[in-house]
Amino acid sequence: MSPVQTATSSPWALYDSLLQEVPETPVEQVVVGQHWLVVRAGELCGMSMNYWEQPLDPAWAQAWQGKPLSSLARELKSWNFGQAALGLAALNAACNQPDRLHTLWQDAAFAEDRDAFTAEQEAMRGKKVAVIGGFPGLPGKDHCELSVLERRPQEGQFPDSACEYILPEQDLIFATGTTLINKTLPRLVQLKGQARFSLVGPSAPLHPLLYAQGVDVLAGVVVDNAPQLILSVQGGACHQVFGHGVTRVNLPKELLRHA
Repeated sequence: MSPVQTATSSPWALYDSLLQEVPETPVEQVVVGQHWLVVRAGELCGMSMNYWEQPLDPAWAQAWQGKPLSSLARELKSWNFGQAALGLAALNAACNQPDRLHTLWQDAAFAEDRDAFTAEQEAMRGKKVAVIGGFPGLPGKDHCELSVLERRPQEGQFPDSACEYILPEQDLIFATGTTLINKTLPRLVQLKGQARFSLVGPSAPLHPLLYAQGVDVLAGVVVDNAPQLILSVQGGACHQVFGHGVTRVNLPKELLRHA
């Protein structure tokens, strides 16, 4: 493991640091589902959201079979967000592996399979909470002062550009892992003030380097049954992937093992 690095003024430094540990293992399978993307390379398997605002070309995606996982992961830096999403799935194949995570975090971090909002529900009570991205049925939303920021806001939501005004006033912030795809994460963590910042969802890379950037909790998934996940994604599953090949984990920085 590389040492956790300090925050830097260059937003690309975070991406470059995350990508440097991705192995050159050949990509064996790329799955483009309605909601999710999956990349498998040997024993490694990762996923991310299919960025629906800029759909991925399936032919371009399939052309990565046989090429190095590390090369595909570098597509995360692309300004074509569909291609960047597949790059994030490749990065997650390297990062979000059960054995690796158990080496880095204390066992208490893996006690329960639950989403980030359930894990932080009591901490949200009576607090100002901002959620960046669409998450239906948020636990605890009725017991906090909730602000939801979306690229295409619906009634009662804020446009994502409101982050400059809203985030510095919050107690807790939850941001979808897709903020790495659209390149907004480095700025979002700069705006957090004293808030507890969680990077959440199946697209979130579980890498301790993110703590140095201002993330306090990594709440993503590990793929523990790749064939089951792939069948689920090929069948068009959305929320049904939980319990069908992936397990949710919540990794607060306090539980990171220190060398």
